[in-house]
Amino acid sequence: YPAKWGVQIAGMIFQTRSKIEKEIRIKMEREILAYIKQNRMIGKNDVVLAGVSGGSDSMAMLRILKELQGKLDFTLRVVHIHHGIRGKEADRDQSFVENICRKWQIPCTVYCYDVPGLSREWKLGEEETGRIVRKEAFQREAAVCGRKDSEIKIALAHNQEDLAETMLHNLCRGTGLRGLCTMRPVDGEIIRPILCLNRDKIAEYLKEKKMPHFASAKSGCNCRNRLYF
Repeated sequence: YPAKWGVQIAGMIFQTRSKIEKEIRIKMEREILAYIKQNRMIGKNDVVLAGVSGGSDSMAMLRILKELQGKLDFTLRVVHIHHGIRGKEADRDQSFVENICRKWQIPCTVYCYDVPGLSREWKLGEEETGRIVRKEAFQREAAVCGRKDSEIKIALAHNQEDLAETMLHNLCRGTGLRGLCTMRPVDGEIIRPILCLNRDKIAEYLKEKKMPHFASAKSGCNCRNRLYF
């Protein structure tokens, strides 16, 4: 009897845990859906270009957008940018994103740049050069996949901590009150669907979905697994 009870208790614990994890996922997807609608981020027939590096934030954003695609009726595409900085690690990220997109049947375009070389040629820092090539990559993709009956939206995976860090950075630079509002949910064609989430919530979602991802990798410039313009 004790052994049988142990199996039953273990089964009950597993079911309870699975139920809680499912509720976390559903709650988060509802929260994101409400956030998107509240800020009018995505309209019917829009083409959403999701910047995906393979890191935790962008993978969570991609999965959430995929889950909400049917409800919001938009086209989803992925843009991955290889900065030519982190060698085999960057090659691994590219292959990972391409494989995930193939598995989920999401069109994916990879843009490769030699950021260190361009940085020397343009006489700019690698961080600024990276920002320029990222903007160019999305412009190129928008030109290819734009349609007359739709708008192009560029989805970036910034979260609450990114917002706080940006505000603090701008304050330290002395940009004043205007500098506190540089990262908005919607900024022209740029949208930030998970700006309402913190990293703990994102980690919970990835764990519940058993989502593979890479930790954000830093390099000489700020070309991490997070996209900045």
